[in-house]
Amino acid sequence: MKNAMLKERVEFFKETEEGAKEMKGIEEIIAERSKAEGEAKGKIEIATQIAKNLLMLNVLSLEGISKSTGLSLEEVKNLKKSLLTPA
Repeated sequence: MKNAMLKERVEFFKETEEGAKEMKGIEEIIAERSKAEGEAKGKIEIATQIAKNLLMLNVLSLEGISKSTGLSLEEVKNLKKSLLTPA
């Protein structure tokens, strides 16, 4: 029963204009989400690197670094610990 339903859906997407339009819409949604996730990840990486630089320069308090980068105070504290711990 499940195989028949699956086969029917596959045929709908492959063989009908409506199915092709629906798939294109799904592909566009996935592409937009992937792009947004990539941009968010990039922003976090940049904020993390800036926080590390500020920690190494020792020019701001942990709270100041948190406010400057948008990272949580806990994230900044963890970064500081990671910088102080030998690899």
